Amino acid sequence: MKNEYLDELRHILENHQVSEKDIDEILSDYTLLYDEGLNKDMSDKEIRELLGEPRNVYEDLKDTLTFIFTKSSNNKFVALTPFLATIIFMVIGFTTQTWHPTWLIFLLIPISGVLSRKNKKKMLVSLSPFIALIAFILLSYFTEEWPYTWLIFLLIPISGLLYKRTFKSLMRALSFFAAIAFYLYMAVVHDQALIGLLGFLLPIVVNINIVNFSIDKHYTKQGITILFFVLLYITAFLLVGFYAPNAWVYAWQILLLIPVTAIILSGQFRWVAVMPFIATIIFFSTGYFFQMFHISWLAFLLIPMVGILSDQKTVTVKKNPKY
Repeated sequence: MKNEYLDELRHILENHQVSEKDIDEILSDYTLLYDEGLNKDMSDKEIRELLGEPRNVYEDLKDTLTFIFTKSSNNKFVALTPFLATIIFMVIGFTTQTWHPTWLIFLLIPISGVLSRKNKKKMLVSLSPFIALIAFILLSYFTEEWPYTWLIFLLIPISGLLYKRTFKSLMRALSFFAAIAFYLYMAVVHDQALIGLLGFLLPIVVNINIVNFSIDKHYTKQGITILFFVLLYITAFLLVGFYAPNAWVYAWQILLLIPVTAIILSGQFRWVAVMPFIATIIFFSTGYFFQMFHISWLAFLLIPMVGILSDQKTVTVKKNPKY
């Protein structure tokens, strides 16, 4: 429980772009305080109540912290990506007529934003939705194995669990791997995809049980809610894919609601964070259902537009920020 508490605290501080020096000092102090509680034979629950929930610790300390921001105006590559992506898309599209899956080049816009962040430790987690989408589209396009390639989207929750680096999160991630292996075995070897879906009862049970053991009721409720929506979207995707004609081609967009919902429920909603997924849905739905791929690519320009409109004027180091 001690490591989980400290990891949770670090996660919150990093998300708010607190300087690494301050993070190290806070974690050092709270490690000592936690150890003092253990030496007094206090339970983990009692220590947590004494120290306060990590999110409350941040709120109490934020006026004394140093925050690190990167001036967006200095990142020329991020600013250039919308133009580069448009040029590459047009050149490849007009010369080869392969507009699909060439449109994936527009995902370079949000990816460049992720790569420019200071928090490198969480980079893989932030990139996982885009990596999953690119891998899914390419594999599905070249293999046409839509009933199986959707599993790639499970990389999104798995990467988040592995990032936490705790025993419980590792068990939760392994339950997904076991379910994926069982599903592929039943679907590919025995042609029983529906029976293979029963394997996902394992991560459901494991995640609900582990989340219910959480001391923080807020995170218990949040975790169960996110899990519910993940299962809801996967179920909707499979039902539409299996029972609607030629639905695998477009049903995958339902799975993009997973990262959108996770961002909303995390309490750190920002339009710039969800816009890549919204733009992808607008682009593909408009192009596929209305045969307007020749202009639907303009939806991707919403990403830099929203980024500019929501951008904060920041300095490199800022003390006592106003919230």
